[in-house]
Amino acid sequence: MEVVLQARIDPLRNVCQRKVLKTNPNGDKTECIFADGNSILVSNFFASFIRAGCELSFPLELAAVGEGAEIYLRNTNLEAGRRRDVFQAKIGYATQLREDKRKNPFISAEVVNGRLGVSAIHIRCEALRDYFYVGNRRRNWDRQPSLYELLRVVHNASLAELRLAFKLRTLELRTARAPTANLRALERAFNILARPNLRACYDALLDDPSSPTLFPCGGFPRPGPAQNHGVSHVAIVQVQKVRRAVIGFEHRQILLAEMLIARLAAVQVKRNEKSA
Repeated sequence: MEVVLQARIDPLRNVCQRKVLKTNPNGDKTECIFADGNSILVSNFFASFIRAGCELSFPLELAAVGEGAEIYLRNTNLEAGRRRDVFQAKIGYATQLREDKRKNPFISAEVVNGRLGVSAIHIRCEALRDYFYVGNRRRNWDRQPSLYELLRVVHNASLAELRLAFKLRTLELRTARAPTANLRALERAFNILARPNLRACYDALLDDPSSPTLFPCGGFPRPGPAQNHGVSHVAIVQVQKVRRAVIGFEHRQILLAEMLIARLAAVQVKRNEKSA
């Protein structure tokens, strides 16, 4: 599926838009050097998507674009083929499952304190499935080992049996000096199967891969006047397209995500706005 950008991010006040000249590794960060001679530091992970000629948009005051910073990477390299735009931001309130006009289920996650004109990210259930509910994110769904197989438990294993299996498998992998990715896959398997609602969702996916997929960190109740603290996660997504929406009296952008690349550490945020 090719990228379709229905609307570019509009020039906004206190927002920088710079063309990338080159990148230089700098320890646990990467220096991103722009054509005008200025530079910022980005995470090594985010830098892996940056190529010379790409355009970055980010808040003006940022000297280092860390895990919680909002940044939009626009790919302008025509030779990159199917390479997607990439967006990083804090997401907070996430809706329960909805359906688009084609009856495809998705969740909508709001962008917390967005500075680049993006108000929400729509993530397809397929993208959630292939990020949260798999052991190997480099394989297609039909080639995935089941999470039960990763833990070496039967499908009706109790929570106590899951915990024991997780401890034993973790010990085995660490003793064998297995790659970190294997340990993370094991943690992911336990975190899904140890929560009844997510386990039921996963079992349904095993029977029918097109089943609606729960967002493990989603469905937060929106904070109200008496409870205005919520939890935010940093998400990095590949962009399928951007569309306009009218929110209140303001034109905003909504990203339709092609793929959820990463969900990083959770942070506490304060929100008081009305529902978008």
